[in-house]
Amino acid sequence: MKGTYTLLIKLPRDREIKIGALGEIMFREGGYAYVGSGLKSLEARIERHLREEKRYHWHIDYFLPESKIKKVIYIESDKRKECVIAYKLDEVFSKIEDFGSSDCKCKSHLFFSKHISKLEEKIVSIFREIGSKPRKW
Repeated sequence: MKGTYTLLIKLPRDREIKIGALGEIMFREGGYAYVGSGLKSLEARIERHLREEKRYHWHIDYFLPESKIKKVIYIESDKRKECVIAYKLDEVFSKIEDFGSSDCKCKSHLFFSKHISKLEEKIVSIFREIGSKPRKW
């Protein structure tokens, strides 16, 4: 299966986290949505994010040990749609500059809201708006 996913993540308290080459970033307590894709194997990509033991490769790998994935929402698609999702989230939520977007022109692929439910509502709405059926992992 191929597709695009969003990790809904809860950070339990304010904290500074070193994010690879981005350096130290101050993150606020609350909800985060990370947008990515798995065009070889969506299942393998999501399962990798859910594993605790892994080699750090992406920005999100540095963030996840300090936080907790609450839910994964995904769509099946042969085309990369993560940038469309990121663009639409950027219209509504604050972003962590340059996070997860070093291989595209997006300003970020990580978005913040004090309330994780607001992120979830918007993500489901965006997936439907682009003509895809959102599913939960």
